Amino acid sequence: MHQHRIGTGETSFEVSEIRVPNANALVLFAAGRGGDPRRHHALLHAFAERGHDVVAPHFELFRSPRVDAAIVLERTRRLHLAYEEAFAHERVLGVGHSLGGILLAGLSGAKIWTNHDAPLDLPSVPIARLVMMAPPLDFFRAPGSLDGLRTPIQLWLGEEDKHVPPSARALLEDGLASDVPLQV
Repeated sequence: MHQHRIGTGETSFEVSEIRVPNANALVLFAAGRGGDPRRHHALLHAFAERGHDVVAPHFELFRSPRVDAAIVLERTRRLHLAYEEAFAHERVLGVGHSLGGILLAGLSGAKIWTNHDAPLDLPSVPIARLVMMAPPLDFFRAPGSLDGLRTPIQLWLGEEDKHVPPSARALLEDGLASDVPLQV
């Protein structure tokens, strides 16, 4: 895995990437609260072994139990820039752990709500398939939050997870359009 910086000055940030010859897709990876994709080293290398390029921006650890708009906006900005500047692929797969899954859903058309009176205005990335691992789905409780999400989703939930229990899947099942594939 190679690391480099994207951007200039105070807005620059670290990105981990793996490039493979003749890649068939790009995996845009978003880590959760801890923000360091190197913690997911084995998973990222498994994607590369399957013939995918991988790009994963680094995020600072946030200590607050609450995610505010500034965190969501900064992290989605980094994901969008990593996608735009690092790679050009026809097929993009979004894979996110915890908050990372929420961010990628937001880049795919879902409306993310924090504590504001309106959803956040986010850039978009043409994600062909989305994998969300233990995402805190409360960001999508507002009616219509998932109306713009048309990307097929694979959802991973842990049966013993106390933060995101398996029952959380109901938010996606109830909010997604009936023609959007959801695999749990």
